[in-house]
Amino acid sequence: MMIAILVIGILALLVICVDLIDTHRLAVRSYEIATDRLSRDVKICLISDLHEKESGKENGKLIAAIRKEAPDLVISAGDLLTAGGTMTRDRMKGALHLMRELASAYPVYAAYGNHEQKLSRDEERNGGDLMQTFEQTLAKDGVVLLRDAVAKEALPGLDIYGLEVPRPVMVRAEGVRFTDEDIRARIGAPDPARFSLLIAHDPAQMETYTAWGADLVLSGHVHGGIARLPLIGGVVAPPFVLFPKYDRGLFTETAGAHRTQMVISAGLGEHTLPLRFNNPRELVVITLKGKTSGTGSEAAGV
Repeated sequence: MMIAILVIGILALLVICVDLIDTHRLAVRSYEIATDRLSRDVKICLISDLHEKESGKENGKLIAAIRKEAPDLVISAGDLLTAGGTMTRDRMKGALHLMRELASAYPVYAAYGNHEQKLSRDEERNGGDLMQTFEQTLAKDGVVLLRDAVAKEALPGLDIYGLEVPRPVMVRAEGVRFTDEDIRARIGAPDPARFSLLIAHDPAQMETYTAWGADLVLSGHVHGGIARLPLIGGVVAPPFVLFPKYDRGLFTETAGAHRTQMVISAGLGEHTLPLRFNNPRELVVITLKGKTSGTGSEAAGV
């Protein structure tokens, strides 16, 4: 009996220690994706699910890591803010400071996650203007916010689309379908002559993104599955789905002759379940290997 208690105590201590480490550790995870639709290499830093948290004072550690990578683009895949409690200008300051610092050095494109969507929806109902101020500040600082919109030729040969997946789809409401036609109604059809990068917060709709024709999807939302188990992966995803298929990393789907790849960030913050196990906060670096790189390769690692 005493041995069992001791073992349980040691395991509990291990979980607590790993959680404390992973909620303060910033990992950099890199991927390479080959494409013949770009004439040169393009490096992208992907951030997602900040949830008003910081990696270093005023996100200094995160900003330094991005500067070290010297990207061509920075992309935010949503949930800079958290839709919990009363939103205030003071709560927005950290996210706005981060985006201002990044936009002063790089082109920055952002899409909303489910939390910003909820904040905007609630504000419209209640007659507030904080989210409008948030959007205006992002625009003033040079951030391109794509709310069901596209930035054509963001770089030569590269189109960036920002999709807001409807809330009933994200919470998997019974009887709700989301098709490639729904995406076309929101943001149009991708140009087959150019590389189509789709920012879509919810990775669970990967098959729909593939049917739409995305070349690359950048996503988050799942926080890497919160806790990760060896050989299994992420444990839980919103809305409390156990062992999600799409949790973190690089995934590939095909629809006919078309292939779509998706990179999912484990996120930079936490909310509701403020824990991480074997799953540190993450800055994702993606290099699109253009035609000048030869055949290119696809690889992932930390």
